[in-house]
Amino acid sequence: MKVKIKDLKPNVEFCSSDEDDKLTGKKIRGLICNPIYTGMGPFKPQFISDIEWIDCAKRMVEEEGLGQFLMNMLFVLRESLECLSFLLKEHKGEN
Repeated sequence: MKVKIKDLKPNVEFCSSDEDDKLTGKKIRGLICNPIYTGMGPFKPQFISDIEWIDCAKRMVEEEGLGQFLMNMLFVLRESLECLSFLLKEHKGEN
């Protein structure tokens, strides 16, 4: 049965660098679909090459479908940017 785009929900978990929790399958998949690890913007150094990230992303798309992959990527990007925003405010003394 094909899932409608409007019914998609993230099926990954965001994994921040300050977590002491053990990595779960959902967290690992969240890491894989997050392009910040390719060294985007302030998220440096690059932890995975562009080619390796694309290869992993391609495999996730093949396994879960493009819509699900994009939903997951949006979720982890939003979480990443929220963390960055918090850190910038903290650095400026706004918290």
